[in-house]
Amino acid sequence: MKKFLAIIIAAALLASALTACSSENDDNNTSTTPANVSDNTDNTTAENTEDTSDNGTDNTENNENPSDSDGDAAKILDALKEAYGEDYLPSMPVEKEYLVSVMGLEEGSFTDFAGELPMISAHADMAVIVKAAEGKAADVKAKLEAYRTMLIEDSFQYPMNLAKINASKVLENGDYLGFIILGAFGDDEETDEAKQAEFAEEQVQIGVDAFNNYFA
Repeated sequence: MKKFLAIIIAAALLASALTACSSENDDNNTSTTPANVSDNTDNTTAENTEDTSDNGTDNTENNENPSDSDGDAAKILDALKEAYGEDYLPSMPVEKEYLVSVMGLEEGSFTDFAGELPMISAHADMAVIVKAAEGKAADVKAKLEAYRTMLIEDSFQYPMNLAKINASKVLENGDYLGFIILGAFGDDEETDEAKQAEFAEEQVQIGVDAFNNYFA
């Protein structure tokens, strides 16, 4: 009988111990889960904050492009557009990279610019206005002249543009310089090269006058 009671008591004690352990495990699991969720949420929030900060910095740098300014370069370009009306063909904005990598202007040699290129590569029409940095006007003009010479030498690729490119002009007034190939196309059936050249010269002179009149 004593042995039987001892067995019952031992069984009861064992059952009590197992119940206590199970309760502790449940408590541990319950307290751990919210902590993990909180950590993940904090990390995600921090990452999103960093991404937003980086994006803001990139936008600021892009807005420092001189072409975004409202200087006289943009106003001179508007004067050219007004002078030519429907015969003004360029429509794709010139970017700073084009001035440096294609036209050869040096970084820091200009402080403001505005310009447009043709949407169709087969067309030659373009207008670029640049304000040279202090003491850099001669350098900028030399680069524009070199660019014009390059276009003339390569004009055989598109013979229909030959007269226009030969009539192109480098413009200058103080620190403001420009390069234009602008004007209406002549009669497609006109084969006389002399007449084509004369017409192209008359057309580009419209831009020259508009540029000079801006400073008058």
